[in-house]
Amino acid sequence: MKKIIRATQIIPWLMLVSILCCTVAWGQGNSRKGKRVFLRIYDKQGKIIIKGKLANLSDSTIVLFKAEGGSYRFDSVHYSRIFFIRKGRSPMHYFLLSGLIGFAVTVPVVAATEVNKAMTSVASNALALAIAGTPIPEEPSHAIRNGLIAGTIVGGISALAHLGNQRKIQVDRSFEKFNSAKQLIRYYETNRD
Repeated sequence: MKKIIRATQIIPWLMLVSILCCTVAWGQGNSRKGKRVFLRIYDKQGKIIIKGKLANLSDSTIVLFKAEGGSYRFDSVHYSRIFFIRKGRSPMHYFLLSGLIGFAVTVPVVAATEVNKAMTSVASNALALAIAGTPIPEEPSHAIRNGLIAGTIVGGISALAHLGNQRKIQVDRSFEKFNSAKQLIRYYETNRD
């Protein structure tokens, strides 16, 4: 016996797929031109000295800036304090940000699916939308649970995808290595990778 799938059951999933596809397409369309490279600068013990977007590279220092409130804070570090530099943000940053986006996209879609399961006909669904505005499912815990699962999966995939983008530039407090690091950083500024 064939099961008949109604349009109201498919619409939330089509919305999820279209939102995810649009998000990916928008992210790929952004150009690196004019954007600053995010750097994390470490000392010999492996602790972050400073982190932020590149403001200036001089003969012996790196200047990074960070937005705080409505202004910018500039920090500089001399090459003699730098042990290594990492390009980009930490994988945990990507995991949390992508997980939050995955959660925010999945919860409304799953909630709408739960509402559609509760409604038996298109007419009653339209009537509920007209009366209540936005229907709320009887058990929102399903939506939250599925949102957490989807957010974790999306965040994990995003973090794994960005692991390959974590470039480590060794400086070892050496002026020669600092000069080659400057060339790499300038290359990263102009190119996507």
